[in-house]
Amino acid sequence: MRTIYFFTKGDRTVASSRYRAYGVGEALQASGNFLCQFFSIKNPIPYTRLIMSIRATDVVLLQRPTFAPKLFFLFLAILKITRRPLIIFDLDDYQPQYSRRRVKFLIKLSDKAIVGSAYLAEYMIRRMQNVEIIPTVVPFDQYHAYTKKEYRVHPPLTIGWIGDAPAHRENLQLLDPIFRRLQREGTLFQFMLIGSKNDAAITQMFSFLGDKYIHIPSLPWDDIATTAMHISNFDIGIMPLKDNPWNRSKCSFKAIECMACGVPVVVSAVGENIQLVRHNKNGMLASTDEEWVLALQQLMANPALREHMGKEGAKTVVQNYSLQSVLQKYLKILI
Repeated sequence: MRTIYFFTKGDRTVASSRYRAYGVGEALQASGNFLCQFFSIKNPIPYTRLIMSIRATDVVLLQRPTFAPKLFFLFLAILKITRRPLIIFDLDDYQPQYSRRRVKFLIKLSDKAIVGSAYLAEYMIRRMQNVEIIPTVVPFDQYHAYTKKEYRVHPPLTIGWIGDAPAHRENLQLLDPIFRRLQREGTLFQFMLIGSKNDAAITQMFSFLGDKYIHIPSLPWDDIATTAMHISNFDIGIMPLKDNPWNRSKCSFKAIECMACGVPVVVSAVGENIQLVRHNKNGMLASTDEEWVLALQQLMANPALREHMGKEGAKTVVQNYSLQSVLQKYLKILI
């Protein structure tokens, strides 16, 4: 049986590794077609043993190893020359701090690429053949077990965001004029931010909300049930993004998680969000402060609309952003 060797950005607590490597690998192994082994680039890697054991029929899947030590790239070059496995480069976002030289090396070394967004596909197709778009997907049943059962009528409703807040300060700052206007217009709401890491700048950013700002420093991120349970407490999920190359490359995962739990979403009309959300059908897109305020007010005033969009969002995830929906794509790529 062929073995897939996953070299991951991090362990299961790192979202991209959890869903694009461990989750995918376990599903592929359960299909009976592959054995899977996982190695985080943050941990010591047994290079010599792997060079001896990896065969030409095996697969090496590189899940965004752009910050790996130099020895790792030497190891890959030796593998390519001596063992000749199928090498696949998986990229789900492209941050400015990435070493362009390392990314170019990984592209040159790889036989195929998997990318998480149309923006990244355009980038990759100009540099190599055999590029496939596969979004970051969720094990839908595990999220849907905590799907919203009640779309509340009485305020204050909860607007929610989840992620690594300090890494998204610029995106979260977009909410300041939106929330201030909602306050001025008498819209009753509270804001729940999951992943604040007790960051002082984030706390200061939303201090004007007073006790209507609720933050959770962190969650046990490798526990999907806990994550889904917290998301289901949102009445509306949001994903504000500044329009820049990094955000255009992202996979809309924060919105996907909310939609999987039946939570209606309002997202910036940037990058992959435009592919995910069909405006006024399975969520709402917003480009200006005015559009954000209007979308949030419409959803807060209309529980039936929230329920409809929440259920449509869940259908979208089942059909296109669930692990089961992309398994055949992975099997095709791995041939």
